[in-house]
Amino acid sequence: MTKNCELCGKDYQARVSYQIYCGVDCRTEATKEKNNSKQRSKRIKSRVGKERLCNTCSKPLSIYNDDNFCVTCIGDKKGFNKFIRGLF
Repeated sequence: MTKNCELCGKDYQARVSYQIYCGVDCRTEATKEKNNSKQRSKRIKSRVGKERLCNTCSKPLSIYNDDNFCVTCIGDKKGFNKFIRGLF
C-alpha cells in the first residue's frame, strides 16, 4: 500500500495500515516536534497571571516571549551589551 509521509511528503510503501511516516528518521523528528510543542505550551500556560519583566528596561514581557529581554532591548544592541557587561 503506497502512502504519503505526513512529515516530509515522500511516497513510501507502508508495512502496516496505520503507518504514517516513511521511516525512523521522520518518525523521530515528528516526535521531537510534538514534544517541543507540548513543552512550549506548558511554559506559556505557566506564565499566565505572572508578571515577568525585561532584565534591562523592566517593561512587562509577553507570555509568548521565551527570552528575559523585550523586543526593544534585544534590538538595542548598545543597551543590551551594557547590561551584559554589568553582569560580569
